[in-house]
Amino acid sequence: MHLTIVLSTSLLSLVSNLVSFFMGMVSYNSDNFWAQLDGYEGTVGNSVYFKYNDREVVRLTYRAALLRLLAGYSLYEKENRSKSRRYNLYGYMGARLHYADLFSDLNQLKDRLDLNLYWGEPILGLQNRLTLKSWLFILQGDIGSFYGGSNYSFMIQFIGYYRISNLLSIKFGWADWDVNHKRETRNESFRLNVHLSGPTSGLTFHF
Repeated sequence: MHLTIVLSTSLLSLVSNLVSFFMGMVSYNSDNFWAQLDGYEGTVGNSVYFKYNDREVVRLTYRAALLRLLAGYSLYEKENRSKSRRYNLYGYMGARLHYADLFSDLNQLKDRLDLNLYWGEPILGLQNRLTLKSWLFILQGDIGSFYGGSNYSFMIQFIGYYRISNLLSIKFGWADWDVNHKRETRNESFRLNVHLSGPTSGLTFHF
């Protein structure tokens, strides 16, 4: 059996079918050095479909989690004379850990689909950071398993912060997450292709 699962959707169109979605991040900046640990977790309900053996369309519950550990260094910096505007370009590297949980009763066929997959990969990326007084805008992207092959992933993010106090900022933006993974599992060929995209928002605390 050859099993291929393709998910391509926007979180905006999944409001009624998104069971849960959580994001968290901790970052550290000091002069030219930057480090970050972040995580994403979400579950999509019964509205996601895929083809089984190219014959029958069935429903699927898909849960995914992503954990990244990043470390970067400033490659370029430019600041105006009044210091009200500053641009930084960071190059960074790190590791990304994926988790995928897929379940379907295959329309109550004899063999149900119930898979729990884990894998890790090295990543390389660039981060653009623009500071305008109380505003901070970040555009960054990274690719995993950059050495080639059919297994790779990438993530692109745009994030805006507005600092309302020394302690607190409001965060908003957009995230795009693409995963391509192929392996042999249970003596069968398995391929997972996922594209999730949508808005993000939250609060950031500064220490």
